[in-house]
Amino acid sequence: MSRESQITPSSATGETEQAPGERRSNLVIVREQILANPGVFYAGEVMKYNDMGGWTQTVDMIVAPVKPIFDVEKLNRFMDGLVEGVPTSARDAAHPRGDGGIHLGKLYYDESIGRRRTETTTFVTPVEAEALQNAGITIGETHNTREEDLQRRTWLRVYPDTLSAQTIFDYEQGVMNGTVEPNSTFSYLQHWIEGEQIRRMKENQGYNPFVRIAGMLRGGKR
Repeated sequence: MSRESQITPSSATGETEQAPGERRSNLVIVREQILANPGVFYAGEVMKYNDMGGWTQTVDMIVAPVKPIFDVEKLNRFMDGLVEGVPTSARDAAHPRGDGGIHLGKLYYDESIGRRRTETTTFVTPVEAEALQNAGITIGETHNTREEDLQRRTWLRVYPDTLSAQTIFDYEQGVMNGTVEPNSTFSYLQHWIEGEQIRRMKENQGYNPFVRIAGMLRGGKR
């Protein structure tokens, strides 16, 4: 059996720049608008490949308002106003937790970044032809072609303040690079912030729980 695969790229110039006349990717457009907005804090992007759900590439873009927003409705309005002209594939709204915390919101942007064509040639040499035919096997040479889109999913994840956004980005990037050990404290902060943490952040009395949490990344108190 022989097999050949051919991949046609959506862009031949990398992930952040594209040649004149080529389609501008959702990722590039979203990133440009985020970076151009003075009211948005851009913590960074965590990129993974062939990681989950059949996606060729996933991108977690982590952002926050420059001025903290702890009201869920206002945080959702902030999120919905971040990007213009790019339709979302899905939307998870931020919503309150029972303890007064926040389930964090995010926007989804899916797109094709290439197309794979796989051609397969199969040779079957019979020893007992009748048995093979009864089994539905074609004797001799057969050709099969399969095509599939190679997909990227970008999550635009919104945190209520800059410190929480930067802390979780540093954690996720460190885990991916192998410089930080997975930690359950950070794992839940990928999805929600507890009520007690939100209350202390809002009080602004010289203590932000993310200062301590961020210190854990630097080998501080655990």
